[in-house]
Amino acid sequence: MKINNLIFLFFISILLSCNSENKNTQIEQINIKLVQKEGKYTFFEPIENTMQFLSQHSKYPRYSEDLLNNSGFEMKDSLIISILKTNYKSHFFKLYKNGDISKEEFKSRNIDSLEYQNTPKNSELLVGIQFKDSSQILFVDENKNGNFKDEKPIIFKSNFRNHDSDSVDLKNIPEINHDYWIKEEGIITHFKRKVIVYPSLNDYRFSKTDDEISKKSRLLLKFKDYWEGKAVFDDIEYVFVVQGRFKSNFSLYIKPETQNFDSKNVSINQNFKYEIKDSIKLGNKIFVLENISNDLTNLKIKEIKGKDFIYGNKVGQKLKNFELETLTSKKEKLANILNKKKYTIIDFWGTWCKPCREQIPILKEFYNKNKDQINIISIAYDKNLDNVIQYTNKNEMNWSQYFYDRNVGTGIIDDLRIIFYPTLLLVDNEMNILYKESGTSNFDVLNHFLNQNK
Repeated sequence: MKINNLIFLFFISILLSCNSENKNTQIEQINIKLVQKEGKYTFFEPIENTMQFLSQHSKYPRYSEDLLNNSGFEMKDSLIISILKTNYKSHFFKLYKNGDISKEEFKSRNIDSLEYQNTPKNSELLVGIQFKDSSQILFVDENKNGNFKDEKPIIFKSNFRNHDSDSVDLKNIPEINHDYWIKEEGIITHFKRKVIVYPSLNDYRFSKTDDEISKKSRLLLKFKDYWEGKAVFDDIEYVFVVQGRFKSNFSLYIKPETQNFDSKNVSINQNFKYEIKDSIKLGNKIFVLENISNDLTNLKIKEIKGKDFIYGNKVGQKLKNFELETLTSKKEKLANILNKKKYTIIDFWGTWCKPCREQIPILKEFYNKNKDQINIISIAYDKNLDNVIQYTNKNEMNWSQYFYDRNVGTGIIDDLRIIFYPTLLLVDNEMNILYKESGTSNFDVLNHFLNQNK
């Protein structure tokens, strides 16, 4: 985890926003204009900004044969065609209309054929793939005519596809235009995107297979653009960032301009990730994220009158007064625990979690050094209370310990959306969340915070 001093500017902006005088006329509803931009943010998760290509030669052989016949390649036996289904329903309607899938299979996908009778040309993207000598060559059908002879080849070393994740090599891949349309709420919306396409054998989303053609057809499309907007609330400028494919599949991030997204520790960015109908504090006001337009260019937000704070799971929000269970099965209210010190670290961990166990010595060292200034509590997300008791005693975890049964589906774990372990929260005695991070930490940021607030 890198030290990001701007995190503390964000802390300060929260405190200022809570105490500063509201100088602006209250706005009940506003639109945030989002403009399509390119290339600034690198923190998006693969599920947000990449899509998978795959050959359909084994599942739909007749369809695949038609693609080969239209490819313009004479040596068709050396060509693999990989397909990106940008518009899922339109793709399968085309297969059904051409007789490539049965009526029963089409009906099983719950697609209304009347809805797709008079729609634009299918927006799937095809890529021809050849392996030659020590190279893998891609022919991206950018103009969507099904013919690869008029496309400029993109050449990779044949072992490029073995990469597990993004690398510096992606910077040298030429961008292409990817135009597609989506029908939502009865409205057809056209998108024009900047993308790159590259081989990826080991992306975790591909299904396991022994079929060599399927393996060789594995490609990823990565969006190089996104939507961004800015707005000022009570002298604090906020950035709104949207990434995704369409209204039913997008991610929204909102942060103060003074705070950076973190490209190395993406768990930090979850503090800024929101969904439609979430509440958010902007300046001194509380808003609900009402809606976003089909083309992702307008975000509508509405002020909630008479509300001063939000219960939630992100930096700047408040914790609810959860009831916690000690290792001796006693019940304690979180507010009473937090009142013991001005600041408290809440450590979510488990005996089953290797990174959690590796972090315990660092947590012990931090506690022994700072226990006069800060409180620490650990909440074990475990199935067996006895295992937790034995582990905490053996490892001399001499701060407050609590137990959360993994078989329980509600409570603090769910409400705070604790997905990754370990997760650390820094909170104050007024229940405000000041910092949240998942993954092992070297505690440099927390040390810096304590030094700034002595």
